[in-house]
Amino acid sequence: MDWGLLRGSKPDNKLLRDKLKFPKNFYYFSMVTNLLLRFSWTFTLIPVRHFPKSFVDFDGLFFMLALGELYRRTQWSLFRVENENINNFEKYRAIMEIPKLPDDYF
Repeated sequence: MDWGLLRGSKPDNKLLRDKLKFPKNFYYFSMVTNLLLRFSWTFTLIPVRHFPKSFVDFDGLFFMLALGELYRRTQWSLFRVENENINNFEKYRAIMEIPKLPDDYF
């Protein structure tokens, strides 16, 4: 996973990696909300007659789904950048110079 979760070895960080930048509860909350929001598009499969008329006229369902997707992607990018930051400092993957390919010499 892009978040680097499920890789930890410490028993007190269940389902989390060993190095964390945020409180543990934030990661658990994010796991649950990410899972729920990832499948929220299934609400569009429910017939419109099951929603209140004012909600359908306002296009509230699609607005709420769009906000949820915005939150989910923001959350994903936050954890993705955090994971890359932690892994870069641990494994020293940063390089100062990109090596030239043999074709670049001609």
